[in-house]
Amino acid sequence: MKIIIFTDIHGNFETLKLLSQTNDFIESDLRICLGDCIDNDMQNNEVLNFLHQTNTFCLLGNYEGKITDWFSEPYKNIEKNIQKNNELKQSLSKENYDFILNNFRKTIDINFNNEKFNFCHYKWENENSLCKRVEENLADITNLFKDENYNNTIYGHTHNFSLINKENKNYICVGALGYKCPAPYITVDMNITEKEFIKQNPNIKNFIYKNLNCINLKSITNITNIETKKLVIKDAYTINLNLIDYNFQSIINFYNTPKIQKRNFELSQSILQI
Repeated sequence: MKIIIFTDIHGNFETLKLLSQTNDFIESDLRICLGDCIDNDMQNNEVLNFLHQTNTFCLLGNYEGKITDWFSEPYKNIEKNIQKNNELKQSLSKENYDFILNNFRKTIDINFNNEKFNFCHYKWENENSLCKRVEENLADITNLFKDENYNNTIYGHTHNFSLINKENKNYICVGALGYKCPAPYITVDMNITEKEFIKQNPNIKNFIYKNLNCINLKSITNITNIETKKLVIKDAYTINLNLIDYNFQSIINFYNTPKIQKRNFELSQSILQI
């Protein structure tokens, strides 16, 4: 079984196309997007169409939440953001807005062979809001998730990759596919058959989908290199960080909007330290 996890696309369909060209994506059994798929002035409908077409398990990020009734302050009701939120909502087709309403979930748990995984956009403070961001360090992250009891918590939201380990618990922030170069994503290679995985996780059955060769899309830029770093190695599974290198300037030139100009495509220093 192979799971691929990516997050924070922010409407950057071109880097999502690059992901679709990787063997990891094509050979994956389960795809999980951790939220913030959309953003103002970006290719939101193309992104959502792709996620729907590839049967990707999508989680709710703050950008999806603020155009629905899920989020309370500070994500939805600040007056200065109302216009932007309405513009974002209006940029979506009815089908894609309904796709968010009917299919995006707050979290997903996966269990197999006594190993527990939790996937989320970020820690939920309550039913209607995420917790405030904390520094990506041992004390703050373990305190943030102190009430959780998972072997691996995998999340997004902060845009910077980080790996924190304490007492056999791993806290992994994937980074941002639509904001970083190299573009990061996570793979989990499990020593378990698809049949046994579904038996232990029947709620995931409808999202197991193979034969993605037909989804391979051409981007306006090219992959120059893919580097893989092993983060967690166990008998039951391996968790890998994968980095897609590409010409990010061509992405900036293609979109040519203030939103994309402000994005930080620099490599996170925490990746270099692994």
